[in-house]
Amino acid sequence: GVFREAEAASVASLAGDEVSVANDATHEARWIDMPSTERAGVLTHPGWLASHGSSEENGASAVLRGHWIREHLFCEDIGGLELVELPVLLEPSEEPRSARENIHQTFGDLTLPVAERESGNPKCSNGACHARMNNLGLSFEIFNHAGFLRHDDHGSAPDGSAVIQHWPVRDAVELSEMLAQDAHARRCFLRHVFRYFAGRNETMADACVLAEMEAAFAQGSCFGALEALMTHESFLVREVQ
Repeated sequence: GVFREAEAASVASLAGDEVSVANDATHEARWIDMPSTERAGVLTHPGWLASHGSSEENGASAVLRGHWIREHLFCEDIGGLELVELPVLLEPSEEPRSARENIHQTFGDLTLPVAERESGNPKCSNGACHARMNNLGLSFEIFNHAGFLRHDDHGSAPDGSAVIQHWPVRDAVELSEMLAQDAHARRCFLRHVFRYFAGRNETMADACVLAEMEAAFAQGSCFGALEALMTHESFLVREVQ
């Protein structure tokens, strides 16, 4: 697959080998440019959307996607379901309705203060945790649960608008572009990259390698960030615990 070829190219680059997948004559034919108004980076890739989508077209995809962004790009923890005293399901309806309508019916408008929210389920109206997830995920409602672009959403035009920490966004494309320019989101992403490849959490002693990873990533290369990590003394030399 493209991922394995890209991974092999990265390893070859790190070893100083000039052979690259980019020189493959068939490489360019495997890439398709999508309209910039529909896709913008990994968060709008069908693979990511489907991996973090509900099993139902009008299910809780927004919650799942918002939860991932909050934890993996904002580096904030959200309490697990074991901390919820009442299991909460999206309010069922006799008439088919959109996921956005289901979420608003269940939790109310989470952009409003608690006292001003109206919910079809009073037990969910405070939405303490969902207020941190739902609006992030609602921006992805221009896509369905499987990652396909919606052309109709239960009789209405697809709506990806959301208000995230007082900032209105048009849809997931605009959110992705904003996150790409956000220094905190980049640092959080690189923190997870470090944890995955180093096999441990970062410490204060890793400040230098994280700064080098960030500088390389700022040049537009995730492979560069990996190279900065894998050639750094903190990665090459491990202390015996």
